[in-house]
Amino acid sequence: MDAEPATDIRPCAHCGRDVPQRAGAGRPFRYCRDNDGACQRAARNSRMRHRNSPGLPGQVARTWEAVDRLDQIVRRRRRKRGAMGWLQRLLGGGRVELDPTRQQE
Repeated sequence: MDAEPATDIRPCAHCGRDVPQRAGAGRPFRYCRDNDGACQRAARNSRMRHRNSPGLPGQVARTWEAVDRLDQIVRRRRRKRGAMGWLQRLLGGGRVELDPTRQQE
């Protein structure tokens, strides 16, 4: 593993074992890192198998994939909004216009 200390632990999205996360920027690890990508491959194969199945099971699998993507977008937006809030507090708490072409209201 890496020499970096783990600051957070998340469950593997496939098998549920603890996956240590590294500190700092970057995407969190969703799958076990100590089995040569076996959990990631198994999860992808399972998703593909379910997505391509006919009828209701296939529709449910495709819907859950869309929900997962929307959840990732929301998390990304919250992180971005948190950074903007920090910047606004730093600059005095008022409304901050970052576009130099627009007039301050």
